[in-house]
Amino acid sequence: MARIDNKLLFFTTSPRTPAKMIPEIKLLHEAYSGQPWNNTTQEQFIDELAQSDFFEGKGSPSDKAFSARDRINRAPKALGFVDLKPYIHLTEAGNAFIYGNRPQEIFLRQLLKFQLPSPYHTENKKITGVFYIRPYLEILRLVRELQYITFDEFKIFAVQMTDYHKFEIVRNAILRFREEKAKNKGQYKRFVNKVWEDAILKIHSDRIAAGKTKTRETNDTSLKRFITTQKRRL
Repeated sequence: MARIDNKLLFFTTSPRTPAKMIPEIKLLHEAYSGQPWNNTTQEQFIDELAQSDFFEGKGSPSDKAFSARDRINRAPKALGFVDLKPYIHLTEAGNAFIYGNRPQEIFLRQLLKFQLPSPYHTENKKITGVFYIRPYLEILRLVRELQYITFDEFKIFAVQMTDYHKFEIVRNAILRFREEKAKNKGQYKRFVNKVWEDAILKIHSDRIAAGKTKTRETNDTSLKRFITTQKRRL
């Protein structure tokens, strides 16, 4: 089960191309349906996947079980296409996605239904209660009301909408950002960087106050390094 440790929206990025899930889920279903999802079946699945005609990787990875979980426990499981407990089997949505005539429509429906909290994600006790949203639905709602969202607006403001009750707060923040941007013509890079850093300082204020600025990538505990790392993640 995936664990949520961040106080920001996150989105499934594995696989990058949704259509690639179809043959992989089909292989999982046809070869392992009814079996437990454990290290043995995970490793066997990766070996078969590596030998398949549609696989675009470079052979079996060193940690096969982890690779299998990365491919199946994320999008296929989180979007409700497969159920892995007590045994591997396709859901009704998964069957329509793999064998139906309108996979794009099924995929869209599952995206819109995805919600947090989720039975497939556990939350760090320190952020319990942060999430109460259907992310894709609310992001589309935001685009509809604002007519568009730039990449900077998305990564700074939209990802902060962890609860649908925050919709107006996020929308108004983006509108103020646009007003200020108009006043900073010719120095946008400096302007957006300041707004970006201010957002990180606010989001992680409790962590910074507690001195917990060390990241997994380095032993550097400086605030500058912490901000740089969080910007990269956003």
